Amino acid sequence: MSRFDEKAHTWDMSDTRVMIAQNTYEAIRSNIPLDESMDVIDFGAGTGLLGRKIALHVKSLLGVDTSQKMLEKLQDLEI
Repeated sequence: MSRFDEKAHTWDMSDTRVMIAQNTYEAIRSNIPLDESMDVIDFGAGTGLLGRKIALHVKSLLGVDTSQKMLEKLQDLEI
């Protein structure tokens, strides 16, 4: 089991990770005109802290990650 598989269940509990995802989202929204015609790929998606925010503004979002447990957390999200 990888380090990220082991940490997946508590990954979103880190205030720092949540803050980084929020700041990254705000930077993307300020610089990229996201719209509902876009299909987006999130490489290194993890649990979806960033991707779930972007998914609200685009046609589709595909999360890619090397950690199966992180992807399981991502799939459990309701977007």
